[in-house]
Amino acid sequence: MARPAGVKNQDYKEKRLALLDAMIAYVEREDVVQPSLRQLAIASGVSDINLRHYFGDRRGVVIALFKHMRETSKDVRNVMRAPARTVSEAIESYVQLACSAGTDTPYIRRHVFALREAIADSEVYVRYVEEILDPAAAAVGKSLLESCDGAMTEAAAHQAGTHIVFNSMFLAMQRAMDPEDVDSKIFTTKLERFGRWIAAGLEAEVRNVA
Repeated sequence: MARPAGVKNQDYKEKRLALLDAMIAYVEREDVVQPSLRQLAIASGVSDINLRHYFGDRRGVVIALFKHMRETSKDVRNVMRAPARTVSEAIESYVQLACSAGTDTPYIRRHVFALREAIADSEVYVRYVEEILDPAAAAVGKSLLESCDGAMTEAAAHQAGTHIVFNSMFLAMQRAMDPEDVDSKIFTTKLERFGRWIAAGLEAEVRNVA
């Protein structure tokens, strides 16, 4: 007897989610660099055909992983949106959060994976911006906008958020690939310095507008 459609759909979603979790865990490994569809299937415990059933081709798998990364980082973005008394304090709060994330090796490795995939494929790059970079930049931009007492436009705040997020992610990825930075002190120093620089520049612009 066939199962009701609702049960089938729920089962499909659960299996798809389990595959995404398995693949995220796989790309977080240090030895994994741009894995093939076959490697991703093996890591997930299914066949290539089964993986294609859920995601289509390899590009579809990568984009689905980007979406999964976005979905599972909602709570972090909520923290990033929080306003502060000043632009400098908003940036300082983000830098503290980024310093913590930058020492989370699995987290950084999955972002290294995402950036490598984006660089290798222009269509994937567009989805990388949509699913990973822009949501984080928008969250930081909202925090800046609500911390500047109306002295920044929405477009300027979003641009600033994009620079802050991208540079922070780049420094974190640098740290992940630097065998000498085992205790993350170099990364933290660089990120805090960058935070001071960007805060000084934005505060100066805010004062000029005011």
